[in-house]
Amino acid sequence: MYIQFTKDINKIKSTVAFGLGMREIIIAVITIAISFSEYFFLRNFLPSDLVFYALIPTVLLGMFFIVYKKNGMRFEKVMFYKLKRILFSKVKRYETEIKEGNNGNKKAKKA
Repeated sequence: MYIQFTKDINKIKSTVAFGLGMREIIIAVITIAISFSEYFFLRNFLPSDLVFYALIPTVLLGMFFIVYKKNGMRFEKVMFYKLKRILFSKVKRYETEIKEGNNGNKKAKKA
């Protein structure tokens, strides 16, 4: 009996429920909690139609964190590497050296 499996460990995804991993479930729960707290806070000040419009960016941001993937990396890793490059990389600056003398001076005297 021959069983075929993928050799690339990055393609293996463990799902917890409904095809979602633990990371996606945690982000969804956090997004739902923030949305409910935002709803109960804003319903005292705004009409219910406007409250639901105010919830749209919160839900879209949570969905962005769940589905974003660039080159096989999730949003957290991409931002970690970008911040690491910005904050901790030492960029070498190459500067040209300007020589002052007769060769670079336009008003040099002719001998």
